[in-house]
Amino acid sequence: MTNIVVTGASRGLGLALTVGLAKPGDRVWRISRTEPPGCEGLNTTWIPLDLSAPEQLCKASLDSIGDEPIHLLIHSAGIWEAEPFDKTSPKTLLDILNVNVSSAVLMARLLERNLRAGRGNIVLIGSTWGLENSGTSRVASAASKFGLRGAAHALREHFREASVRVTCINSSWFSKDAPHEESAKATTGRDSRPIPMEDIVELVRCITSLSDASCIKELVITATTDVDV
Repeated sequence: MTNIVVTGASRGLGLALTVGLAKPGDRVWRISRTEPPGCEGLNTTWIPLDLSAPEQLCKASLDSIGDEPIHLLIHSAGIWEAEPFDKTSPKTLLDILNVNVSSAVLMARLLERNLRAGRGNIVLIGSTWGLENSGTSRVASAASKFGLRGAAHALREHFREASVRVTCINSSWFSKDAPHEESAKATTGRDSRPIPMEDIVELVRCITSLSDASCIKELVITATTDVDV
């Protein structure tokens, strides 16, 4: 049995990771602001949290997790600027930083004992915007994804002696709207730009299938047609 915690689990990649990775007998705690759709045949628990509000997360009730060992923590929650920097409100900029990086750090801290007991994996979903010379002008998104990579490296050192492996996956655009089972089909074709969500799920599946003797520190995945990364 594998115990899994997924942030941003109500839709998009978080939902795809829940459906794609969990098996009957596993237990999944799904953290999101809005209630996720049901997953037939899976043992899931919803923990309602707004990750843009650090004070809410610090006071969060994680009683449903209790002392259960966590074998896999996935931080897939992520938001970004929809407008240019000079037109983005200060609150939106702070929300992006809090959702993308602050909540990941706080979640690892709140689940410290559970993660040590599980001796498993932490997977942080980053972005190619967090790489050097990515070319993006989305300031808060780039800052948060750079920060997430830094957090991954530091968390890896912190948890090393507990055999908890930490990986940051830096991905370019992926198809966030297609259902999990159709995402690969929906984006195949020579002129398609997005990465199928299923490919991200497969990467996480590969990471978690390795023995505790191996740690994949960082991965970069781009679309075949990308020319700006």
